[in-house]
Amino acid sequence: MVATITLALILCAMSAAVAVWLVAHTGDASFLWNLPWFFTDPVAIVMGGVITRKRRSSAATRVSA
Repeated sequence: MVATITLALILCAMSAAVAVWLVAHTGDASFLWNLPWFFTDPVAIVMGGVITRKRRSSAATRVSA
């Protein structure tokens, strides 16, 4: 989970930096409207990590007959 959250935070920081750079470089603030879409990818990465973690932990504690 630490790696998943770190990856998501790095992706958030890179996306925000690119959006700010584009606004500063072009002067067009319409790039800021893309920020919610940029942050959906890291949220999906973390949710995938949570799902994987839960499935693996439940498989490890499953009792075999």
